[in-house]
Amino acid sequence: MRRTSRSLVFAAVGWLATSCGAASLPTPAPTPPPQACDGTPTGTADELAAEYAATVHPLLLRSSAEGGCVSCHGPQAAGRFTVRDREPPRVTFEHLVRTGLLASSGPDTLVDRLGRSDTLRMPLGGPTWSAEERASITRLACRVEVSGLTSSCGALDPGTVPLRRLANAEYDRTVASALLAPGRPSERLAADQPTFGFDNVSRDQTFDLGRLERYRDVAEALAEDTLVPPRGVEVTREAEGLAAFTHWGDPVGPGQGSKTSDGWRFARIKSRLSVGLVRAPYAGAYTVEVWARGTSANHYSCQNPMTTPPVNACQQAMVGPPPWGAPWRQVGTAPVPPKLEVSIDGRSTLIDVQASELGPFAKHAVTVDLEAGFHSLDVGLFNVVFWSGEALDVTLEVDQVTWKGPAALPRADTARLQRFLRRCQTYGCGALAVRDVLETLWRRPVTPAEVARYGPLLTDAADAGEPFSEGLSAVLSAALLSPEFLFRPELDPQPEVPQSRPLTGFELATRLSYFLWGGPPDELLLARAGDGSLVTDEGLRAQVERLLADARARALVDRFAWQWLELDKLSQVRPTSSDFDESLRAAFTGELRALLTDAFEQDRPVTELIESPRVFANARLARFYGLDAGGLGEDTFVPLPAGASGRGGLLASAGVLTMTSHPARSSPTVRGAWLLDRLFCRPPGAPPPVVPPLGPTTLTDGGVRSVREVLDLHASNPQCAGCHANMDPLGLALEGYDELGRARTRYPGGAPVETTATLSTGAVLTGPRDVSRLVAGDDAYRTCVTRKLLVYALGADPSRFDACAFDDVRARFTQGGSTFKALVRAVVMSPMFRARRPAQPGEADQGAP
Repeated sequence: MRRTSRSLVFAAVGWLATSCGAASLPTPAPTPPPQACDGTPTGTADELAAEYAATVHPLLLRSSAEGGCVSCHGPQAAGRFTVRDREPPRVTFEHLVRTGLLASSGPDTLVDRLGRSDTLRMPLGGPTWSAEERASITRLACRVEVSGLTSSCGALDPGTVPLRRLANAEYDRTVASALLAPGRPSERLAADQPTFGFDNVSRDQTFDLGRLERYRDVAEALAEDTLVPPRGVEVTREAEGLAAFTHWGDPVGPGQGSKTSDGWRFARIKSRLSVGLVRAPYAGAYTVEVWARGTSANHYSCQNPMTTPPVNACQQAMVGPPPWGAPWRQVGTAPVPPKLEVSIDGRSTLIDVQASELGPFAKHAVTVDLEAGFHSLDVGLFNVVFWSGEALDVTLEVDQVTWKGPAALPRADTARLQRFLRRCQTYGCGALAVRDVLETLWRRPVTPAEVARYGPLLTDAADAGEPFSEGLSAVLSAALLSPEFLFRPELDPQPEVPQSRPLTGFELATRLSYFLWGGPPDELLLARAGDGSLVTDEGLRAQVERLLADARARALVDRFAWQWLELDKLSQVRPTSSDFDESLRAAFTGELRALLTDAFEQDRPVTELIESPRVFANARLARFYGLDAGGLGEDTFVPLPAGASGRGGLLASAGVLTMTSHPARSSPTVRGAWLLDRLFCRPPGAPPPVVPPLGPTTLTDGGVRSVREVLDLHASNPQCAGCHANMDPLGLALEGYDELGRARTRYPGGAPVETTATLSTGAVLTGPRDVSRLVAGDDAYRTCVTRKLLVYALGADPSRFDACAFDDVRARFTQGGSTFKALVRAVVMSPMFRARRPAQPGEADQGAP
C-alpha cells in the first residue's frame, strides 16, 4: 500500500502550487476630479498615499509609550486596525482606506480614536499626540474622504478567505465521521500553532513535505484499519535505520555512543537510542524483541575511611557520582553486567544482558499491554558506571529491534468494513466503490475524470492478486492524502478578476459544518447543497437552526469559546498551593464548560457570560466556594444561585482567576492583560526589549510593599506606563481573589487587600462586580466577540474584514438581542460567509496556503 500512495505526496505539493499562485494586479480606480478640503486640493490616490507615508505612518510606528500604535496594532493584532511595520506604508494606507478607518468622522476611525481618553479604548493612557500631529491626520482623513476613496457601504465586500487546511481537531472529527474511526489520528502530526487565537486561521498553518509524509503514514494506517480485516503488525528495524543516541537527554559525545559495522554500541554510561514511533493497531499485548550483546566491567569496590560505618563509594556511584574529593581505598572488584533498557512511552523495563566479548547477538524480549495508537519506543544502556585506572567499560551493542503484536486479534468491525463495500465488493464494479470513497472524503460530488484518476490503484492490486478490499484500501489511502481532503478548497474560476461570487452549495455546506460542528457536513446538509436550497436565505436559515440543535454544535464551546478565552492554559497551570489538586483542576474546567454550554445552548445574551446570576458547581467546587454541597455529585455541574458568594460569571470563576495568576501569587497585570486581550480585542503591546522586573516587596528596613505599591513603582517607568495604565486597574479590582480564585480580604503577610482602582478616565472600580459591569456594559466587548467569531468562522486575518460588512454583522447581532445564537446567525447570513472574491496583491494573508 505504501508504494501506491507515496508518489501522491508530490502530486499534492503540485496541486497546492497551482492553486495558490499570486493574483494579478487590480485595475487602478479612476482618479476623482480635484476637490477642496479645508482649502487644500484633494490630490490623486498616489499623492494621498505619499502624504500618508511622509506624515502619518511614522506617527503610527511609534511605541505605545510615545503615543503611537505599533506596539499593540502590529501585524499580529486581532483587530481591524493594523499597522504593518515591515511592509511599505502604501499597504497600511490601502488597508485603512478600504476598511473606512481613514475617514474624518465616524466611530472607530483614527480621528475618533485620537479623541478618546477611555483607557479601555485607544490610545493607551489617553491621547499623547501634539495638536500639529492630530491636525495632520485629520487633514489627510478629510482629503481621503472627500476624494471618494473610502467605502460608501454600497454592495458589501465579502472579502477573501484563503485556502485552509483542516486543523488537527477538524482532521480527527472528519476521519471519525467518514471512516467511523474514533480517536485522535492527528496525534502523529505536528501541533497547530494558533494565529489570532485560533488553530484554523490559514495564515500560519504549516504545510511542508515533513507534514505530508506524516499524513501519508496516518492515511495508510487508517485505510488498512477501515477496509482490511484485523491483522497484527511485525516490524523489524535494523541498526542502520535507527535514530541517533541521546545521553542524559543530550546527543551522545565521541566515545559514549557510536555506530559499528554490526550495530549500535553503547559505552560506559547511561545512553538511549530512539527507535521512534511504533503503531499498535488494536489494544492488546505487544512484544519488543531486541537483539543485543554486551561486555561487563570490573566494578571497583572501595571504602571511604572518613565515613562511619564505611560506605562502598563505588556502589554509591551507581546512582550518582562518587565523592572524588574524599580519601578512599580499593577493597575489591566485581563484574557489572550491562543492563538493557526498553522504554515504551517512558515506562522502562531492565534486562541483564549476558556479557560475551564479541559473542553472538542474543534475543531479549519485553511484552507490554498497550492501548491502540502510536507509542514511543527507546532502547539503550541503563548502567551508570564510573571507572578508574585500567577498568573496562560496560558496553552494549544493539543489532535490530522487532515490534510485533497484538497477541490476540479483535473481531472484525463489520460496520467499518462495509463502509465502502456496501455497493460493490469486486473489481468489476470498482469505479462505483471509488466514487463512494471520493465523495465521502471530499464532501462533494466528483467527476468521472476524478474517479478514473484513481483507477490504476485498483488495477495494480488486481494484477498483484490482492483481494478487492486491499485494492480499495490503496484508493482510500490516496484519497485521504489528497488536498481535496486535507484542505477546504474554494478555488476561484478567474482569480485574476477582483469580482466577488457566491459560494457554491457544497462550499457553503463545508463552511457551515466546520463552523458550527468543527467537522464535515452530514448527508442531509450535502443533499440541500445538491438540490440548491442551501444557497437560498430560507434554506440556509433552516440548516443553521438544525445544526445548532444538534449535539455536534458543542464544538462552539469546545473549539471556538475554549480558544477565544485561552482556556487550554488551565490544563497547564501548576499552582504551588497544597489546596490544589487534579480534582480541583477538573472542577475548574467543568464549571467553565458548563457556564459556556449554558450560554450557547440557552441562547443567552453575551453579557450574561460576564454577569451570570448562577454558579455551575459540583460537590468539590461548591465546597471550595463555601457553598452548600448537599445533594451534589462529583461528575455533574448544576446551576446554583450566586447569592452572597459573590460568584457568578466568567471573571469570578476560579478557573479564569487561577489561569491568570502566577503559581504562588495573583497577578493584577496578567489578569488585566487577559481581560483586555480576550474581551476587548485590545491586546497590550509587547514589552520593550529590556523590561525592568517588578520591584521587591521587601524593603531594606524590614517593611513590606503592597502589591499596589510595587505596580505603581513599575508603572512609573515611562516605557511601562502606557500599557500598565490599562491593565493594572482592572487586575487590582480583582485582587479580592487569590491565585486559586479563593475570596480573601488580606494577603498572606496580613496586609489588607485593596480592590479599589481608578481608571485613567477617572472612573472608580471598587471590586470584581464593578469589573464585570464595566465589561458587560461596554460596546467594545460585543464588538470583540463579533470579531472573534468572524475570525473563527472564516479563518481569516481580521484586519482584512471590510468595515461595512463587519458593521452589518454587528448590527444583525444587536437586532437579534445580542445573544450567542443571534451572533452565529448574523455571521452565517453575512456576505462575508456566503460569498468570496479572489485575493489581490497586498491583501492575501502571508504564510502557508
